Amino acid sequence: VPGTLVVSITPGSYDIMPAGATNMSEERDEPLLVDALVAELEGDRAQEAGVFTLARDVAQEKLQEFQLPDPTYYVLLLVQVAVMRGSARVDLSIDEERVWMEFGGEPFTVEDFDHLYGAVLGDSNDPRVASRKALALAMGAATKLDLRGFTVVSSSGDDAAQLTLDAQGEDHFSAVEAPRNGTRIEVRRKCRLAPPEYAVLRERCRYSPVPVVVNGENISRGLKLTRAVAVVPVARGGAHGRAGYLPWLTHQAELRIVRHGVLLNPILLEARPGFVALVEAPALRLDLSQFDVLRDEAFEAVE
Repeated sequence: VPGTLVVSITPGSYDIMPAGATNMSEERDEPLLVDALVAELEGDRAQEAGVFTLARDVAQEKLQEFQLPDPTYYVLLLVQVAVMRGSARVDLSIDEERVWMEFGGEPFTVEDFDHLYGAVLGDSNDPRVASRKALALAMGAATKLDLRGFTVVSSSGDDAAQLTLDAQGEDHFSAVEAPRNGTRIEVRRKCRLAPPEYAVLRERCRYSPVPVVVNGENISRGLKLTRAVAVVPVARGGAHGRAGYLPWLTHQAELRIVRHGVLLNPILLEARPGFVALVEAPALRLDLSQFDVLRDEAFEAVE
């Protein structure tokens, strides 16, 4: 499968390379793509005063280089935003006209919204900065849908901030009054068929350690390998989870990585078919798709 990683496991060692590659000289170049994009944007930023004054128009253009596998995945990025802000629960209501989302944790401020696109420049481990990046990417992806409007209202009780994105892709933010604490996001779009966000959430948030409740149903079960056998705990390089065998997975072995409540694309393992390792690893870097892990030092520490 193009772009898939294969982990070759031998006693005491692991080798990772793209599926179909015969040696490490055929490694993917996503780290170079990401770093080149960051360097280009940082070069632009250095010519302007402040953290992001330049950058609003430039960064919005560069956001197009982050290509999600499916623009509907914007809703997964919003789940990650909620988890990174420290929410203990994520509630969503979905119908043909809109997606309504509410969560707790640390609220966004006017400063967060002012520096929103500047957060795309790097891979900060600071959850506050990383959540800005995820929100910016979610907004960029949503503009590729039949978007009617995108609104974020976030309040601490004393202060509140609002960010809006219209159908033409223009955004505005300001201080506002909000009736209660927390963050509420409304995405207005028109669906001709059944809303696709529901299926995406069920597939990708099933292992979320934070409850994700969609239309009243908790679709997450945490880091559990349901109906697996010979399950053991695993922990390495800042990642933790479970490993075991799924009898019906007869053709491959997989590493499944959960990052901020969302399942990333699986990594194929050269191991006995049916073997699955399920781990939460929030510190790993991602490629431009945001759903494949980069093979860097942090990944090597996990694998």
